[in-house]
Amino acid sequence: MSAMPLTGGETVVRALALHGTVRAFGIPGTHNLEIYRHLAAYGIDHVTPRHEQGAGYAADGYARVTGRPGVAITTTGPALLNIAAAVGQAYSDSVPLLVVSPGMPLRHPRQATGLLHEMRSQTEALRGVAAFSHRVSSVDEIGTAVARAFTLFTTERPRPVHIEIPLDLLESAESVAPLRLSPAVRPAAPRSEQLARAGEALRTASRPALVLGGGARGAASELCSLVEELAAPVVTTANGKGIVDESHPLSLGVSLHSPAVQKWLADCDVVLAVGTELAESDLWSEPVPLGGTLVRVDLDPAQMYAGNPAHIPLVGDAREIVSALLGACREGRSGSPAAPSLRLATGGGTAAGAHRAVELRLVRGDESGPDTGAAEGAEAAEDRRGPGLRAADAKPDVAGPGAVIDTSGPQAGVDVVADRGSGTAGADHEPRDATADHRMGVAEHRTGVAQHRTGVAEHRTGVAAVAELRVARDGETRERDARWLPYLHAIRSVLDADAVITSDSAQCCYYGALPHLPIGPDARYLHPTGFGTLGYALPAAIGAKSAHPDRQVLALSGDGGLQFSIQELATAAQLRLPLPVVVFDNGGYGEIRDEMAARGDTPAAVDLAPVDLPGIARAYGGHGTSATTPEALAAALTRAFATPGPTVITVPEETSR
Repeated sequence: MSAMPLTGGETVVRALALHGTVRAFGIPGTHNLEIYRHLAAYGIDHVTPRHEQGAGYAADGYARVTGRPGVAITTTGPALLNIAAAVGQAYSDSVPLLVVSPGMPLRHPRQATGLLHEMRSQTEALRGVAAFSHRVSSVDEIGTAVARAFTLFTTERPRPVHIEIPLDLLESAESVAPLRLSPAVRPAAPRSEQLARAGEALRTASRPALVLGGGARGAASELCSLVEELAAPVVTTANGKGIVDESHPLSLGVSLHSPAVQKWLADCDVVLAVGTELAESDLWSEPVPLGGTLVRVDLDPAQMYAGNPAHIPLVGDAREIVSALLGACREGRSGSPAAPSLRLATGGGTAAGAHRAVELRLVRGDESGPDTGAAEGAEAAEDRRGPGLRAADAKPDVAGPGAVIDTSGPQAGVDVVADRGSGTAGADHEPRDATADHRMGVAEHRTGVAQHRTGVAEHRTGVAAVAELRVARDGETRERDARWLPYLHAIRSVLDADAVITSDSAQCCYYGALPHLPIGPDARYLHPTGFGTLGYALPAAIGAKSAHPDRQVLALSGDGGLQFSIQELATAAQLRLPLPVVVFDNGGYGEIRDEMAARGDTPAAVDLAPVDLPGIARAYGGHGTSATTPEALAAALTRAFATPGPTVITVPEETSR
């Protein structure tokens, strides 16, 4: 069968559809019309922001909440440069973002000719902020370039990619070979001896800790189980926020910036860092001098030597590696010579239920005695939690699905008998001395009691350490953060468990919401770390809401940051997306104002003239209001989540101090 001639525009759209693309973000222009011509025919929906930077942030938000690459389409020259800031942010945060643009014609001379949108080199400009920029040289090569991009997204550290298609190839029809699909390649796996070393280090640690970054999100369930198996406190970066429920008694949330937490981390004898750079943008300081063994898990081998070099490097897929470590820790516990094989002799109880009762009492702070209603207690805890974050003050059942079941010792109210094999004498079994059996049983029973008490003590130690560290962390910034806390509590009171929060590089976000707005693994918090761009929150929220129209999506920003992308209110209004935008208004660039004052400088160029932000929202076809109390904010949010279109809710910061 002869190949069908396709234009470059149709070829790139066809290749995107082949790789599962169903939505793109972008703005049509004179040079990319051949791409837009084919989107609908291949089932690709399109969202039109009001600026290419908004298209990039929206595609970024879409990628973060779906796990699928975000796709943005620009035209040449200024449009591509407009999206460069978003590409840089995606690179910093390891977000799979594909930018497709036209370029100057294939044989365009190096000497400038004055062609519309001409620039010296689009590929050189984008190489500075993307994983790679691929300028194709034929229509047939387009499929290869797209497959190359999606291969990077699925097998390496995901980072943004730019594909440039020369203008003449977009319109030119050529016979194209069957399009290439990115191969299913498994990431590299660490050597078994490295895994064994890491498992042994964790299993025998007396003061273990976990640090989780955005690269750990695919292993959330396994990590929660590992945290509970080790009774180890866990702290996250901004991108790791919520991987372990932040109301969990072993969670410190986003606290790497805290001096108290850094001091504790330095004193831990084993630190497991998963999917994190341990970077200055996470620590807000130089790398923490860790005194113990550092085990690093990352898809990117370069991270093994960045910041804090790994003592035990584990390169590969986080979920597979963490699963192996969890298995090694459990096997080491159950397979230890000091841990007898035990079975339950009662008709109704189970080791799982009895252990769950002990764990529940520990988490609730009740060590008074046996809990014979473990199942009922677990159900009651679930009922108290309710369906969303509105009930998130309830303490979680850490012995729920996936929790560690320790059968090494007797449980309250349960008779335990040592398992001696078949228990019968015959041709292959010599009779055993009854007294010796009794003594062995007593010894095993005592060993089991000792092990059980040790496990309880370890769990109590981890929970107590976290409670003390939370107090110390909050005490460090109590005066500074007090202005936001009542309002963050009001926000939390109306959020569902699977809500999506986007934020800007604003004080109310990195000082306020990141450490003080707790979420669980069903929710997402999207923040522009590292590159630290402004204007991210609103367009990222649009991208997230377009992906999940039935989930609550909330944007948090400051008044300075919002005005970098405020025009995207028009996009949200046109899409009729219920989208609250909460703006803490401090009259300008508050962080820079404070830094100038701290230097002894007279603040300059940081105070912005007052703007009627709710009025701007109404002018774009949305809604706007102001909230001067936490109660008013909660009520405004409740209305906004039920109202089509964006709602800007300003909180004058002088009223929140």
